[in-house]
Amino acid sequence: MKQKNIKVWALAGLLGCAMNLSGQVTQPNNYVTTLPPYVGCDINSNQPLRIKTEADYPIHMYTDAVKRIQLLGTGSYTIGSFATQVKDDSLLLSPDADLFYAAGALGPYSLLHLAAADNTAQQASYRAWMKTGIAFTGNADQGYVGQKAEELDYTDMVLHWSDNPGKTLKDRLRFIFTSGFDSTATTGASSAEGLEGMRLFPLNNDEVNVGLGDFYAGNTAVPMPVVEPTERLDILNGRVRVRDLPTDPEANTLNKYLVVDDVDPSNPEYGVVKWRNLPTGTGSGSDCDWIMDSSQKLMRSGSAAVGMANPPSCPDRSWLYGVGTTNFNYKMQVYHDDLDRNVNGGIDVQYKADAGQYGIGIHSSITPSAGTTGPSDMVGVRGIVALAPVSGSALHGDLTANPSSFPTGDFHGVWGRMRAEEGSVSRGFGVRGDVTADVQGDLTQAFGVYGSANDGINRYGVYGMVPAAAVAPAFRAGVYGNSPVIYADTNTTGAVGSWAGYFQGMVRISSNAYVNGNVLVTSDASLKTNVEDITNARELMQPCNPSPTSSFRSNTRTCKCLPAGNWA
Repeated sequence: MKQKNIKVWALAGLLGCAMNLSGQVTQPNNYVTTLPPYVGCDINSNQPLRIKTEADYPIHMYTDAVKRIQLLGTGSYTIGSFATQVKDDSLLLSPDADLFYAAGALGPYSLLHLAAADNTAQQASYRAWMKTGIAFTGNADQGYVGQKAEELDYTDMVLHWSDNPGKTLKDRLRFIFTSGFDSTATTGASSAEGLEGMRLFPLNNDEVNVGLGDFYAGNTAVPMPVVEPTERLDILNGRVRVRDLPTDPEANTLNKYLVVDDVDPSNPEYGVVKWRNLPTGTGSGSDCDWIMDSSQKLMRSGSAAVGMANPPSCPDRSWLYGVGTTNFNYKMQVYHDDLDRNVNGGIDVQYKADAGQYGIGIHSSITPSAGTTGPSDMVGVRGIVALAPVSGSALHGDLTANPSSFPTGDFHGVWGRMRAEEGSVSRGFGVRGDVTADVQGDLTQAFGVYGSANDGINRYGVYGMVPAAAVAPAFRAGVYGNSPVIYADTNTTGAVGSWAGYFQGMVRISSNAYVNGNVLVTSDASLKTNVEDITNARELMQPCNPSPTSSFRSNTRTCKCLPAGNWA
């Protein structure tokens, strides 16, 4: 500036302060070499200092001969994809404002624009609503904090960040807290990076994932860095707490619940919150382990025909079900070991039955598959007890009768029935018992079938009956005993012997008795007195005049065991 101009401005400044003009200069030349000189109004001023241009020109401010601040006049220009952006009186603050313009920018992006010294004019992320706020550009990126005006009196407060078009989405919005610096700290509030509380990560052009926690520290973890939030909400560590628990009515009709995937921590799905139906698999769709029919209050699984489940991942009738086991030989299999947890049994059914014809606690039915004859051995109910130390029952029935309404009814602790519907059956058993001993075992008393009647007006330990039939069978026996082993001493009292029937006590026969063999009767000494041995039996029997021969009356007895003819 020339010396005469300085004098003119100095004079104008002095007159301005005294005469309410625009300003003053306290130094008549352009050199400030001592502390007191300044540009502005002195203490005697009674009007504000005005820095202004009368014409439509900007105001520039410099330090070190570099333009740092530029205040626009009235004007509009294109920013990025938006033309005619009105930016009247917008202010640019930059270490080098000229570099900002040299990079292609035509002016500030918002009322206040803070621009870095280089890579500072990214315009692609600009939007037309970035007006009343602060714009930030630098490092080839752009951001904005301020208002986003909609219709009158509807205004959003915006915290905006961006990335360059075509670049890999890697710019994040992070919330960082710092405390006193510690050069030895690699993470946390005292580190150079600081403590990250939250970050927002653009997964793509349509989704932003939110991460809670210090993801910077998580990325230094060994051996598995967490990189970025992989879900819409990703909690790095810690827990979630709700202090104000809801009191609104329970949604009893809903069945989708939040669960957490607890697979191997190295799996990317570890800890991911997912949904499922409870009880397990209720509902339809891809999660169809169990289907709940609310109208019938019914829950079912595997009801579709083989290959007809929709979707195919749903169980059909070929699926098996197991509890406590991975080995399957049955439709449903239960395994338990009391060493894991002590309980009283495997399956317990408690059924409360109301009035009706039948009440069945457990029902088992087995029939051949369509078009087949079925397996060679079919068992409706099978019980196995191994290595019982004191007592045991492979099949135990316990019935308590209350016949007040049906006094003539039949009650059975165990009841078995065998019916031949088709074909020829060689042997049929209503109830069969079999007792054997292994090579290492020893049995003192073995009962194939044991009956005991402790109470009752008429008591029967074992009762056998063959009812009358329209066509008489070839052979009928109410009770049949068979002992094929014949011992040499068959004439004893039973201490040694093999008996098809053995009765310890009185025996009563209400009809005829047929014996195909010898009838050996021992004399009952308990009914006699003065018992002596016989030495001359022939002489004693001679007065009875016994017949030397006899014959059976086979014409009056049809039993096949009585042959015709004379017998001596």
